[in-house]
Order: sequence, then structure tokens, then C-alpha cells
Amino acid sequence: MPNPSPAGRRGPLTLALTVIGSGALLLLGRLLLQQRPLPTPDTPALDLERIRRWDPDPERRREAGLLLLPASSSEDPSDQRRLLRGQGWGPGPLAAVALKRAALAREAQGLAATLQWRELLERFPMAPPSADALYALGREDPPQRLELLRRFPAHPAALAAALELGPQASQRQQGALHLARWGPRWPGADARLRQICAKPATALSAVQRGTLAAGLARVGDGRRALSCLGSTRGEPPRSWRSAGPCCGVVPPRPGPGRRACWP
Repeated sequence: MPNPSPAGRRGPLTLALTVIGSGALLLLGRLLLQQRPLPTPDTPALDLERIRRWDPDPERRREAGLLLLPASSSEDPSDQRRLLRGQGWGPGPLAAVALKRAALAREAQGLAATLQWRELLERFPMAPPSADALYALGREDPPQRLELLRRFPAHPAALAAALELGPQASQRQQGALHLARWGPRWPGADARLRQICAKPATALSAVQRGTLAAGLARVGDGRRALSCLGSTRGEPPRSWRSAGPCCGVVPPRPGPGRRACWP
């Protein structure tokens, strides 16, 4: 059997070296791409536009596109939709942000965004942008608002939804209790707390009165807070203890063995 020629022996070796070299170059290129910093709000707009159009890294392109968006969703929504087109890919948090901004841009143009909100909610059920999806979908489907309060209780969308609960008095009372726990400083919340303390839809338990009073204490209305406690006044709610008189709350006169100020 004839021996293979030298050229024949070099063929497999050359092929193997080519494959190994190509893989090493690809790996090196990927590492170099990953080491470059992502664009920031301080990056000039011209650089952001260049990155959005020509950068080989899709993450950097998307980051640049999101940074080019104006702060308000109502500002030039058609241009926003152009920048956001096709940017909701992948499982990362930027995809949820892109889907939210795309839905808001559609609404700013007077277009329905139900499909976009539902996609966001289905793909990222626990991501903060999904709070906005629950709020938007709750306009036509009120149980979504209650789910919003449960899933994202302190999110601004949840606080807005709590203030808007109604029209039944019991629903407004539910919203007031949520605001007292999670956001008494939300605009309009203090007035709702005072309203429910003065005229509850249903009889308030001692715990509920304590919750409302604690919320009023956190906004500095000590007189209304103590009035809200009424005949249930006793040991202050736990959330008051770090506030004390500095929040404008004057605690009840201490009896024997009780401290004059809450710890």
C-alpha cells in the first residue's frame, strides 16, 4: 500500500489548525466586545446614534437606542417607536423596559397597546415594568389592579391604582389602607387617609385604625393620627416607633412605668 504523500499528510493538520485558530479569534473578539463599557446617559447623542446603528454588539445597540429615547413617552412617539422597533428580544431586563416604552409610545399616538402590555406581563411577570402593564390592563379589567396591589405594593403604579380604587366606598377604604401601609406620601394619599379615618365605609378594626394613623403620622399629621386612633389608643403601631415626636405626633401621656417617648 503506497504511503500518503507529504501534501496529503499536511491536509488534516492544516484543517485542524485553521479550525482552532478561527475559534481562538472568535473567542478573543467576543472577550474584547464584552470588555467595552456600555453607553451611559453621559455619552454624546452622536456617539449613541453611531453605536445604535453600527456596533456589532446587539446589547450595546439596544442600550444606545433606549438612551436616545426622550424622558417623556408623549414626546415624538413616532420616533420612539422607530427606536424601539425589534428591541424587545431576549430574557434580560432591558427587554422588559423596551416593551414598556413601546407600549407607552403606542398609547401616546392614540393606538391600542393591549397586545404589547400582555406580552410584557407574560414574559416578565415579576419585572418592575410589568407593574405598568397591570395598571394599563386594569383600565378594562379591574381585577388586574388588585393583582397589581398584591404583586408590586410599593410601585408608583400600585400607589396610583390604590388612590383610584372606587367608585364604591369600600373600595376607596381598601385603597386608603394600602396607601397607609406602602405610600402615605403619594400625592393625594393623605387626604384619602383623613377621609377614611373620619368616615369609614365599614367599621374599622383597631389594627386598621392603627395602620391609617401610622400613615398620617408619617406625613406629619399627628393630631389627625391620634384622632384616628380614637378609643383604641394604646401602644403605638410599630411603624410609629422610629418616628415619635419628630413626625409631629405627640404620644399619649405616659403612665407609671411607661417611657415618655417611643423607642
